[in-house]
This record gives sequence, C-alpha cells and structure tokens, in this order.
Amino acid sequence: MTHQTPPTDYVIFTKADLVADRAPADGDPIVVVELTPPTDTHATPNTIIIDWASRTPVRLIARSVDGERISTSDAIPGPIMDGLLPSTAVTLAAAAVSPSRTYDGLAPVAVARAVPAGDRHEVHIYQIVDRSLTDGCYIRITAEPLEPAIIDGAQWLTTALHTLHRSAVALNNHQMYFTKAFPGQELEYKFTLPPAAPIYTLALAAATEVRAGGLPGFVLAYRDEFESWDYVSTLYRIDAPDEARGYVSFIATAVGGRVKQKRKWFTQDTLARREEITDLGELATPYEDYLRDELRVTATRMPRFRRIRYDITVESLATGNIFGVLFDRCTVIDHPNQVMCQCEIEYIRSRRALPIDQRTCAAELDHVLQWTSRLLAGHGIDADPTFYSKLSFLQSIPAQATTSHARRAT
Repeated sequence: MTHQTPPTDYVIFTKADLVADRAPADGDPIVVVELTPPTDTHATPNTIIIDWASRTPVRLIARSVDGERISTSDAIPGPIMDGLLPSTAVTLAAAAVSPSRTYDGLAPVAVARAVPAGDRHEVHIYQIVDRSLTDGCYIRITAEPLEPAIIDGAQWLTTALHTLHRSAVALNNHQMYFTKAFPGQELEYKFTLPPAAPIYTLALAAATEVRAGGLPGFVLAYRDEFESWDYVSTLYRIDAPDEARGYVSFIATAVGGRVKQKRKWFTQDTLARREEITDLGELATPYEDYLRDELRVTATRMPRFRRIRYDITVESLATGNIFGVLFDRCTVIDHPNQVMCQCEIEYIRSRRALPIDQRTCAAELDHVLQWTSRLLAGHGIDADPTFYSKLSFLQSIPAQATTSHARRAT
C-alpha cells in the first residue's frame, strides 16, 4: 500500500520504565519529535530503521501524559540522539512539562507513523527492539491503526503507551522476539557453483548491491549483515528407522570443545525439510555411541568435510522476514580434490510482532532467489536453482574415496 502524500514519523520519548515496569501516570513526560520524511514508499511497513543523523528533527512536542502541560519547539539543533542518550533538547523539553521529575531514563521507546487521512491521521505504533549508537530498529505492533487522530492530540499518545506496555514482555528481550513462519522446517534453494568460485568476492558483491538499493524493499538485516564461518562437519546418513531417515551432523567448536548437532529429516532433496539444531555442550560420548544410545538410529558415517562459508542476511522492511544468501565451499578432508561450492538461499526467521503470512514469506524467498540468480549471472556464473544437499554430494563421491569412512552406528 502506497500513498501520494508521504507518511510522517514521530519518535516517542518517555521513561523506559513506563514501558517495562508500569503503565504511564498523568504527570509523566512524553516528548514527540517529528522527523524529516521517510524515504520508503510503503505506508505501514513492518520494520522502520531510524538513522539519527539522516532523519533530522522538524518539530518537537512535549507534554505530560494527562495533557495538562504542553511545550513545542520548531528549532531543534542537531540530531535527537547522542549515541544511546537523548539530546539535550529532548531532555530540556521533558523538564519543561514535568519539572518535578528526573529524566535520566528517557528513551526513544517507539515510533508513530502517521498516514494522512483527510484532515486527520491514521497512526500505527512501532516499538523499538534493537539499537546501536547511530540508529534504532522498530517493528509494528498495531495490526490496525489507532483511531484517526489529530497528531497534536493527547488521546492517541496515551493509547500508544498502553499498547507498548502490553507488548513489553514479548519485545524487550534482546533478540528473543524473533519468530518463524515455518516452525521446525528449513526452506532452502541451492545454486551449485564452479568448485573454484570466488565465494568471498561474491558475498561482498551481494552485500554491496543490497546496501546500494539493488534489492528494492530489502535491507541488510539489522546488525546481522555479514557472517563468516569455518568448521569441520562429521555427518552421518540415518538409514533406519524409516521415519528418522535423513542425516545428522556434528560440528565441534575449535575453542571450548562444544558440539552442535544439526539434524534433518528427508528421503529426497527438496525445498522444505524438517530441521533441528541442538547444542550438545561438551559431548564426551563417541558419536557412534550417541547415535545408537541417544538417538536410537542406524547410521552410516560419511566423509568428514571442512565448510567455509560467507553469509549475507537480508530483511524485508514490508514484512520483517529475514533470508540468508550463503556462499560456501565444502572440501572433503581426506580427499581435498572432492570439492563442492554452493550458494544457498534460505528463509531464516522473522523480526515481527504480528502474525506471519506463509504465502508472502514463500513469495519473498522466491524473489530473493531470482535476484541472486541475476547476481550470479552478472559474475559470469550460469546456474539453476536446485535442492542438492550436502548428503547427496557426499554420497556421489567415488567409492574408493570413501571406503575408509563407511562406518555404521547400529
């Protein structure tokens, strides 16, 4: 949904404990800062990222919750945030309407996006879920707009604060608010690349294009733009019972000796597979014993391989759905001439407070897939998307290269 007249964003400052600890009282200060217009064209996206330097203040309105004391200013010097602290202008405005209070807990707890509706506005509320020294990430918590409001009125602000208070427990925990459109499932396409493909260069090229706006409607995921991985995986094909078929891989950390278990259930390579990732801690039991005694499966050990991977993560502003574009190289340790390079396109999770539409999520995954195909073609790589798994790769290695690894856990 787009509008001819751009929406207006208002950052709402109040004491953080009004959201976390208690509902607002009449004398509590609220400072509302109108910002320069947003650059996105979607009226009510899921995610708004406010950059304090580029989104400069236009007008400031300070009031007490009961609306008895109001102060306004059209001359606001500089950004409204100084790192993690509100600017002096914001603090002084709060003091002007509630002189008996202290203001060391003022925080930019929310953004109100006001969409013009005649001579009034429809207001959606966005709660802050993450922040850095330079910006804040907000997600929408209202499925429907608040009652059409005159933006200088007090009633919508009180409603907004109560809405924030109700969602605090769900959203105030660092990175614990993520949800899944397909719980317990992995959705993933794969491009198989030439064995010597420059995976690091391709990952940086993808990140650069997204950052420059080359994937419209998406940004690099907030504070999770790029990841580097390098580990050895010991993978077992699960042969029985039938309902457990698939594979389980064990990844031991080089520091600390912890083991991560990644298990997938499938009988053929496909888009959606059941997946479970478990931290086993410092596993003292041999893998074969663990498979037999704990998982109670019959399994065949495949050749160990080293996986080097560079990930970029992209986030849909419209929905909050997050997708990975992963460039990796797998090399069989005992047979380094056996190499597979891939680019995986995967739905990861959603930064979202409202229900997730699975069809929209799947459509966005396809959109990222097509963009990645064009990116690869631009670098001279002609590849079709498949579901070709690591297990299929390991099983395709000639028998003479795997004889020493064909151990079974029964």
